Amino acid sequence: MSSALMSSALMSSALMSSAMWSNPVQWAFWLLGGLALLGALGTVTRRSPVQAALFLVLTLVATGGLFLVLHASFLAAMQVLVYAGAVMVLFLFVVMSVSHTEGETLGLAQGTVGKLIGLAAVGVLGHQLLRVCLTVGDGTSVGAALPGGFGDVRSLGRWIFSRYLLPFEAISVLLLVAIVAAVAITRRPPRGRAEGEG
Repeated sequence: MSSALMSSALMSSALMSSAMWSNPVQWAFWLLGGLALLGALGTVTRRSPVQAALFLVLTLVATGGLFLVLHASFLAAMQVLVYAGAVMVLFLFVVMSVSHTEGETLGLAQGTVGKLIGLAAVGVLGHQLLRVCLTVGDGTSVGAALPGGFGDVRSLGRWIFSRYLLPFEAISVLLLVAIVAAVAITRRPPRGRAEGEG
């Protein structure tokens, strides 16, 4: 318990440095980061899948705003258009189409394992956040460390189709398999009709 108090005190002292809050980019970063965290917490704590999906939209839009703060305008536009727009509409359509009963809950073992994994993830992320706050928390700009052309379409395309070609193709194959599986699942006849005919 004392380590949690110490880490929160260190983080609050890093957050309260006056040089950090004089920069509007820092304000935007912390505001959008906080919105992304609140949306993520809402996503994993809501029982209703529709509410969880709407909180996920908040997280994705805030992440797009973080891309804007990092001067990656193309990534911000794609984040909002593709993920927060098209993918979330599809996700909400699937969630609302699948029958879900209110009484359905996880078993005790599944709930306990999920809570342990969540607690471990919060610990790792909290440690990383604290580390970043203590090392970069003085408000200095790190823009000089960015390579030339960072965030524009040409450099992004060059990186994707040269250095990251194999992961890009692996993701496209994964998406193709997901589409084929979705079509196969939706074309399967309902259980009652298939059993009655057989």
